[in-house]
Amino acid sequence: MKVAVKYRMFTGASCLALLIGGCPKRQTVTRVVYTPAAPAAASPTADTPPETLLIQEPAAPEPVAEPSPEAPPASPPKPPPRRRATETETTTPLTGPVTPEPAAVPALEPHQTPEQQSELKRQVIALEQNVQQRIAAIEQRHSASVDGKALGEARAFLNRSREALQKGNLHLALNLAQKASLLVDAAEQKP
Repeated sequence: MKVAVKYRMFTGASCLALLIGGCPKRQTVTRVVYTPAAPAAASPTADTPPETLLIQEPAAPEPVAEPSPEAPPASPPKPPPRRRATETETTTPLTGPVTPEPAAVPALEPHQTPEQQSELKRQVIALEQNVQQRIAAIEQRHSASVDGKALGEARAFLNRSREALQKGNLHLALNLAQKASLLVDAAEQKP
């Protein structure tokens, strides 16, 4: 068993050393340099280092003389048929970049009827009163097992709920009152 572990460690270390070290011939970077065709017959490879590969562009082809046509020139090419103008194209051209004014984006609010809003307000007020009564009942018992921190946080949520209700944010007020109710529930259930 020990021999197999040593063999595996040796193999792993050898592979890692080969990966890091690599082959010395492959560590030199071959650069490819494109140069225009040289008019002189001098050998440009004598000036370049051995790791640079020099590739010359092929010489430009000589222009071929075209035979002069003796036949009369063909009729001039016909222009492409014109498109018919549509009504949008016949309107007055734009004289500059016209950017339309962006419309004012109204604030997103859930659409509720006045009846729904009054019902939500009644729910919030009822929940706040229920939480306040439960907090008062817990404080009257003066139970040592009651979590004072949870009651303090419940009072804070209840106060924030009342502020949100006064500002007209009914959904936030309901959410905060529900959080206060949950904290009072947790305080009541602690032994």
